[in-house]
Amino acid sequence: MLKVDYDVIVVGAGPSGSTAAARLAAAGLSVLILERYPLPRYKTCGGGITRRALQKMPIDISSVVRESIDTVVAQNDGEKTQIFTHKRPFMFLVMRDELDFLLTQHAVNCGANLQTDESVIDVTTEEDIIYVATRTKRFSCRFLLGADGVNSLVARKTDLSLGKQKILALEYEVKRAPTFVEKHSHSILIDYGAVPHGYLWVFPKRDHFSIGVGSFTPNTADLQRCLKVFLSSHDLLKDVLQARGHHLSFGGAPLQIARGGVALIGDAAGLVEPFGGEGIYYALYSGELAAAQVIKQTQNGTYDMQSYQDEVDRLIMPELSLLSKVNGVFYGNINFIHSLITRYPQFMYKGLEILEGEKSYSKVYPVLNRVLHVSRGIHSISHYFG
Repeated sequence: MLKVDYDVIVVGAGPSGSTAAARLAAAGLSVLILERYPLPRYKTCGGGITRRALQKMPIDISSVVRESIDTVVAQNDGEKTQIFTHKRPFMFLVMRDELDFLLTQHAVNCGANLQTDESVIDVTTEEDIIYVATRTKRFSCRFLLGADGVNSLVARKTDLSLGKQKILALEYEVKRAPTFVEKHSHSILIDYGAVPHGYLWVFPKRDHFSIGVGSFTPNTADLQRCLKVFLSSHDLLKDVLQARGHHLSFGGAPLQIARGGVALIGDAAGLVEPFGGEGIYYALYSGELAAAQVIKQTQNGTYDMQSYQDEVDRLIMPELSLLSKVNGVFYGNINFIHSLITRYPQFMYKGLEILEGEKSYSKVYPVLNRVLHVSRGIHSISHYFG
């Protein structure tokens, strides 16, 4: 058998890549992480770590948590403000440059080799050997994990994740926030009527606020206008520190994400939930699954990551598919949903329990769907009888 430079090459030093690399290196495999930018590097992201995602972190990340959140300020197009305070924090806010650097350093401490400023430009395969080319170097490996985000070059070069849907999000880093948000400590603002088929968020980051908008529709022309209207209405335009836009995957549809010794993880695999756009939990989960299968394959002397595909299809995809349905129910009935959580706040608290990992979407969705159908029936009867 021909010798290779590394057992595993991981392209991308985000949460999925660094989590997989750390586990693989700790298991004794030789691992190379290729990251196109110097670290730490800014990453456009709301930076919301749900409690269930926190529980999947390979190390304690408290040193980079900027705010612990136990309260949601919910609005419908800037109106009908409702405040929900949970029994304990359900979300932890970070800056992604700090989080990613911390997780990558953990992978290095476990034995992974990190090379930054290395943009991958090509991937080829000859029998059981995978070759990864950057602008200046060429490496060989048995397994390749593409953790290089929504616009994954690994995916393009290997014809994986074809047909992946994308959505656009815009985010501004701002010095201040609306007064009513600043008054409620440990809170985030979610306005799901401010953007067509999407939502606006305000996340506190200790010394500033991340304010953004995202939509699950392909028509994103109004996103910047919606965000600027919000900032202007609260006299915040002059306080903008930085403005960025970025794409996210829109998960839920079945995709081929593995072939031979190549596998995609995280956003590269389209593993972003299609309801709130949360991807870090699935990045960590898929990184775990991929690493476990690489270790198993290595022990068996085989190089086929179909077993990873099967695990993702079994453990992750049912939830993402269900959330596609939740998306349609929720964003297609915003006024009703807001009235529902106003009158019955337990629905919001059930949602927060899901973010904690205490409840599952599969338990909550059928109830929400039944309530929606009953309400439509009552509305039709009331309309009929005037």
